[in-house]
Amino acid sequence: MKKYLLLLVSLVTLSAAAQVTDTLARFDRAHFEGWSYSRPSVELTQQSIGALKVTLYSPGNGTEYVLDSPYFALGENDSVRVTVTYTPIDVAYAADKLELSLEFYNRNDVLVQAIHLPAEAGVAEMVLTGAVERASIGAANDEVRLRLAAHKADINNNAAVRMALVEGVSTAKRGDVNGDGSVDGNDINTLINILLGKEPLTAYGDRANVNGEGDVDGADINELINIVLGK
Repeated sequence: MKKYLLLLVSLVTLSAAAQVTDTLARFDRAHFEGWSYSRPSVELTQQSIGALKVTLYSPGNGTEYVLDSPYFALGENDSVRVTVTYTPIDVAYAADKLELSLEFYNRNDVLVQAIHLPAEAGVAEMVLTGAVERASIGAANDEVRLRLAAHKADINNNAAVRMALVEGVSTAKRGDVNGDGSVDGNDINTLINILLGKEPLTAYGDRANVNGEGDVDGADINELINIVLGK
């Protein structure tokens, strides 16, 4: 009986935790300010990004075309997740050459972490995702930048970056709207203020969506009250 009770407590603890994401950097046709692309002939614009001009490869003259994000603070996140929409320029590409490197550099321009994502074969577009532990690239108050590179790609085998999303990911208690580590009346007050427009929803993100249905509304308050009351 004691063993089953402990199992039940563990399951309740796990169900009360949720992933909370925080956008650290974003690249697409509407968001490219602060990003830099190393190819001199291509300027980052809505048109060039939409026309798949931001390609990653080496033209064979000792240079390499890479895409760098602006610096961003790591914050109190558990990990950093990167999702890239990656479009091969020629469908007859060699997948091994399109391997995507996610490289993190600190403010001293030192490479602190790198992971490599294998490309899919024979697709018109792929979405590649990789994650690193935040502690492996810096402390909470450190700033880093992300470099997207394809070191094996060449003029005949390359792909364009159409979208890149860098997110901080942390595990929070369900109902901990204000992020202070506890679930109590303060969270109810915060959620009410959000719904009344007294607090910006963007400051709390997924934490305000207590019931996980996508919208932040009165149903989330009811759910939060039940959590606080232990129902």
